[in-house]
Amino acid sequence: LKSGRQEKLRLYEELAHTARTSDDLDEIVPGAIHGRVDTLFLKNREDVYGTFDQSANKVDIDEEKGISNASLLNMAAAKTFLQNGTVYLLEPEEMPVEVAVANAVFRY
Repeated sequence: LKSGRQEKLRLYEELAHTARTSDDLDEIVPGAIHGRVDTLFLKNREDVYGTFDQSANKVDIDEEKGISNASLLNMAAAKTFLQNGTVYLLEPEEMPVEVAVANAVFRY
């Protein structure tokens, strides 16, 4: 499992700064919902709450958890997993982009 993770981290590095990777939830969440995410790296013990408007394909991030929002990271992870993607929970220093809560490698 660890070698697979290392391979995916290397792939992220190779594809960094192209349209095939992102550390932006505005791209990652819709990508996961539409089956574009091959590999999702999530920062351990972090979460981001908000909503996803499917008709507008838009993410709205909220300051805190509320009754009308959800964990965007859990949503992205579940959608990635259900569409045969791989999800890794990493420590902050292991993340491809350390300041981001999520990094993704897209299928296309």
